Amino acid sequence: MSTNDLIWTNSSKINDWLDCINDALDVHQELFAVSDTETTSQNLMEDNARGELLRHRMVEIAICFYYFDKKEKVMKKLSDSDGDHIVFHEPINFFAEPKEVRERFSSVSRIPSSSTEVHGLTEKYLFAEESSPKGRPKLKSAALTFSEIAPVMLRLFQVDNAFEKGLPIYTVFHNAPFDTRFLNSEMRVAGLPYLESYTLILDTLKEAKELLPGLPSYTLDALYEHVLEVSGKQRIERPFHDARTDSEILAELLGYLLTISGK
Repeated sequence: MSTNDLIWTNSSKINDWLDCINDALDVHQELFAVSDTETTSQNLMEDNARGELLRHRMVEIAICFYYFDKKEKVMKKLSDSDGDHIVFHEPINFFAEPKEVRERFSSVSRIPSSSTEVHGLTEKYLFAEESSPKGRPKLKSAALTFSEIAPVMLRLFQVDNAFEKGLPIYTVFHNAPFDTRFLNSEMRVAGLPYLESYTLILDTLKEAKELLPGLPSYTLDALYEHVLEVSGKQRIERPFHDARTDSEILAELLGYLLTISGK
């Protein structure tokens, strides 16, 4: 894969990003890879009408790097040498996998309309054949498979043996068991070790329930409304539902949880 093959991520910056991540770890002693995925279903495995057990798949991932400023008590974007936020964000086209791979892992054959209604991703969109019905712009070229993007993505967690040196990069999800279940399923299809081999997992759903007991709802949207109400921060606009914007919203929630936790 050449350095220009990724769809939304500027992969020519990866080496610069690794240097920036390494330097930031030395300064802050920890970093947060705030993440979100979009999938073809809420369930990883599901019976179809013929009683066949099929595997649902991931169709988008975003990983946005942040650090927590302990003096200002605020989450801050980790930027590269050009001042741009370090973000790995890609659509994922499992339809482009060899047929034998999809059959061996019993993959679903389509994206259900109920899932498209949430994230706006269709098979034709992933092949850059049409714009998204939910307002996403048409892709410049067909999205890659997870096996193709994973080596670039995982490099961001492999900086100077940070894991072994005790300088953690926490990968943050809201309802982490859901996202890690799908991510590790994709890692298995790609023949890679599970995500926990590269990073520590932090679940804001679990943390929010412990730190904010008694709330009527613990969905990301409900918790974000709570954060906006108590902090007075400006709302992050979300013209359509996508993994990157959800990650940025999640970072606001994480910063609030870290502030009230006193950790």
